[in-house]
Amino acid sequence: MPYADHVIYRKEEIMRLCAGKRVLHLGFIQHHDLYEKKIAENDWLHEKIAGIAKSVVGLDYLKEDVDIIRKKYGYECYYADVTDTSLMERLGDKIGQFDVVVCGELIEHVANPGLMLKNIRPFLNSRGRLIVTTPNPWCYRRIRLMMAGCLEKSWLNKEHVAWYSYQTLCQILERYGYQEVCYDFYRAENPYDEGIKTKIKKILLGIIIRDQRYLEDGLFFVAQKV
Repeated sequence: MPYADHVIYRKEEIMRLCAGKRVLHLGFIQHHDLYEKKIAENDWLHEKIAGIAKSVVGLDYLKEDVDIIRKKYGYECYYADVTDTSLMERLGDKIGQFDVVVCGELIEHVANPGLMLKNIRPFLNSRGRLIVTTPNPWCYRRIRLMMAGCLEKSWLNKEHVAWYSYQTLCQILERYGYQEVCYDFYRAENPYDEGIKTKIKKILLGIIIRDQRYLEDGLFFVAQKV
């Protein structure tokens, strides 16, 4: 069952779970053409995590951007492919284990998610938590677009290779040595942080779907090693 009795917002909940923890952030750049804009707008998730975590290490396969971020902003970050079977051998002694591994809006981009889950498992300490967030294919907005016959035209990320539901995400996590701690459905952004028109629209939408959590924007899953 969902673990919160209130609406959760993706970034806020990730930050809450990372506060005071040693964190590994996978795919931390979040699109090479957007991170500088997000930094300027004070909306870059990695920066937010760094502000409240005990420590944070970023991994990403965008090598050039990793080098730029390390030199320009001073973050500890490494070029890495999370599906590389030598990941632990290459980085394990250097970065150690973590209290929290954040896999936010990443699993739907990965061609071999099972291999990724297998590779990152050793980076969690014995009480560590894996956070996985991913878009909800059955959210209210996408159902409306499906009914209008324009989902692929109006909401499309060409880098996505899969959709996940609660059941399919549970299944793949269990197959690779994890068990559910808790889950919920997240709302992408807090409407109170946005313009007045967007606030009104999102608040009204929230009232409509508040008793149908499965219609929210995405799935928020917390797991641990078995």
